[in-house]
Amino acid sequence: MSDKKKISINMDDLTFGELEEFENVTGLVMSEAIKTEFVRDHQGNKLPDPDDPKGRPLTETKMSVKAMMGMVYLSMRRDNPDVTFGTVRQMKLSDIDFELTEGTDEEGKDSTLTSEES
Repeated sequence: MSDKKKISINMDDLTFGELEEFENVTGLVMSEAIKTEFVRDHQGNKLPDPDDPKGRPLTETKMSVKAMMGMVYLSMRRDNPDVTFGTVRQMKLSDIDFELTEGTDEEGKDSTLTSEES
């Protein structure tokens, strides 16, 4: 049994070169590939985030499989520049602990966009 590979990407730490490489290997534009939306109830009202003391709305991030693969690829290339997109294609979701974050809020709390896939 293999250990899960921790893949953690902070969107604010991506370089322009990495963004360009993401677009090259996925064919996707980053701003269209990863979308954060408010979670709404059946009447269309925004739901509050139960973990936010300020009562801000709950959000979820949607991304395609190809976008997730692109993020995993960028993360793995930081440790191994020889990794290929084909290597990522061969990985199992069960082998990855995936987290995508974007900066921190004013209290220093990470704004997690997408967490562990299973």
